[in-house]
Amino acid sequence: MKGPLVRHTRGDLPAIAVLPFFCIPHGTVDREFGEGIAFSLAATLMTFPDFNVISASSTLGYWADATPTLSQVSKLGARYLLFGHIVQADQTLTFTYRLKDLETDEEHAFAPLDIHLSDLHNVDAYIVERVITRILPRLRKAEIDKALTRSSAVFTSHETLLRAISAMHHLDDVSHQRAERLLRNVQALDPRWAPPFAWHSRLVSMRIGMGRVENRRQACLQSLQLATTALDRDPENAQALATAGHLHSYLLKDTARGMAMMQRAIDACPSEPYAWLMLGTSLAYVGRTKAATRHARHALRLSPLDPYASFFHSFLALCLYADGDYETAIHHANIAIEQSPNYSSTWCILAASLAAAGHLEDAKRAGKKIIELEPQYPRIAKDTVPFQDASQRNDYLARLVLAEVLDASSV
Repeated sequence: MKGPLVRHTRGDLPAIAVLPFFCIPHGTVDREFGEGIAFSLAATLMTFPDFNVISASSTLGYWADATPTLSQVSKLGARYLLFGHIVQADQTLTFTYRLKDLETDEEHAFAPLDIHLSDLHNVDAYIVERVITRILPRLRKAEIDKALTRSSAVFTSHETLLRAISAMHHLDDVSHQRAERLLRNVQALDPRWAPPFAWHSRLVSMRIGMGRVENRRQACLQSLQLATTALDRDPENAQALATAGHLHSYLLKDTARGMAMMQRAIDACPSEPYAWLMLGTSLAYVGRTKAATRHARHALRLSPLDPYASFFHSFLALCLYADGDYETAIHHANIAIEQSPNYSSTWCILAASLAAAGHLEDAKRAGKKIIELEPQYPRIAKDTVPFQDASQRNDYLARLVLAEVLDASSV
């Protein structure tokens, strides 16, 4: 049966406009201050491939203390508006901001941000990081929800990509096959657009981590080729850089090259949580466990409401395990499993953490789940242990023996 048609047009990406933050002139704050914040936010949003961003210079005329109406901002051509207020009281600046969907007229208000005047030199970075990390998950979820609920025989390239992203995170073979069909459809109709190739690379990488590929090396090369294709189209695509870096570090054992690519991803898009997460994971592989945990926690802070946060908790659990914080690793692994119970890599970290913490019966139950999800895992386990230090590798394998995943004679 034929799937839905995809309408090819890059203009179908949703647009967001950042209005100047309204400031009641007082002391430090004035109109130029609010406009500067808008310019910084718009510049950061431009580093994400998910949206078109209306030039901040086009929004300078929209400076009002009331919620903007559709008639006021219709000329901008934006689907979403980000706007807010800055108020100074004594030595504190309070930032309030809201995100408005102009198609549905829905509006979401976020918790205010406070900053002391003594920290004013860092105010741009402080506001941009916190605003971006709070609104991005909501924007992405809203777009995915729209794509999934829309009843039409014709979808835009962007909507088809969102449907593929949703399908690939269901972590079952049928959904992954559907995601791959959708991604190939978009690639064929929009061959110069990097995101479908970058997400396809990540899909193959996910399947490697789940043990759902017949030939790991061949799948790795396929994922790398897809990432390379994405980077040919957009050399700063953070998703492709982070995925390729992870593959080099994890599967090809070239950690230095992998971490360099992940750092490039962060340099290109400092608010991309996936890049921070993958870099943290690679740091755990080489024994830099404190830095690994900091990076993974930062990734989770960058995407606190991510509908696919299970991956962040899973890789954070790995970093915590490597750092010897087994109980906290167990906590985050359980959160990941509650959200995505079919991701076998999480069960591996959970089993090892439980065994290391002395919870042997629980470790054995986790071990049974590993075999259920990935029957061939005992055969490939030694080749898939990511840790480079020999003693850390041996400890990990020994704990999987305690969890009855491996036989002692095979280690």
